[in-house]
Amino acid sequence: MRTADGYKTRQRTIIENILKETTGHITVDALVLKLGQKGESVGRTTVWRCLERMAAEGRVQKYVH
Repeated sequence: MRTADGYKTRQRTIIENILKETTGHITVDALVLKLGQKGESVGRTTVWRCLERMAAEGRVQKYVH
């Protein structure tokens, strides 16, 4: 499957699934923790990049505090 900027990676699919299961907002650190709890080894930088792309596509909203 392709996204606006290229191929949809396995890591992105996993992150999207976790976001679908989550109500409200979630921090990058909490997302990395949930990935680890599911036995997935996805680096913090990969999560940041994925979320940045998803925000650019309008799929998630980015909040900076």
